[in-house]
Amino acid sequence: MCEVALFRTIGIEGGSGILFHQFYQQEYEGNTSAGFMAENVESKIRDIVYVDMDGVVVNFPYDVEDVDESIRRQCVVANKAGRHHSDVEGLFATLLPIEGAAEAIDRLMERYEVYLLSTSPWANTNAWSDKRRWVAEYLPNLPTKRLILSHRKDLNRGAFLIDDRPNNGAAQFGDYAGQEWIHFGSANFPDWPSVLTYLGNLAQK
Repeated sequence: MCEVALFRTIGIEGGSGILFHQFYQQEYEGNTSAGFMAENVESKIRDIVYVDMDGVVVNFPYDVEDVDESIRRQCVVANKAGRHHSDVEGLFATLLPIEGAAEAIDRLMERYEVYLLSTSPWANTNAWSDKRRWVAEYLPNLPTKRLILSHRKDLNRGAFLIDDRPNNGAAQFGDYAGQEWIHFGSANFPDWPSVLTYLGNLAQK
């Protein structure tokens, strides 16, 4: 009997020191070659795609006038006091999905290992739990524990990061070999159909 074990790192969250990994193990009996077994295990590994939340999956109101009426007044007051409205507790609980985003995530999961990689405002501790509840409500097909919150997205390892802004290490993510930052909302990737077409073509190569 021969065992083949393969580890693959899929993300390192610097702040918490958590190492996410996939473990594949198969046992074969008889005279099957080790080379064939390793190839069989490797074929089960899919590229990892990280997806930002705000502005990519979540319809985040970058203009305070677009904030939900139930919390807009608090956000306006925060802006006048020199604070960003994303720091207002309860804001993230009012947000809705971008049209077609949930379906796009489902499409990606057919070919890729998908994780949400988002940043929560440090001053808004409610946002951390609001995002967790948002995922459960609007992305029911995403497996559990697929949400990573980080202010250093470049510390995560994977093939692609879909993000609408270069902040919090998103742009630097693409500086590593074998990794690419897909700039959502840019001329090359203005919307989800363009992203799905690009990643679909790569998956077929």
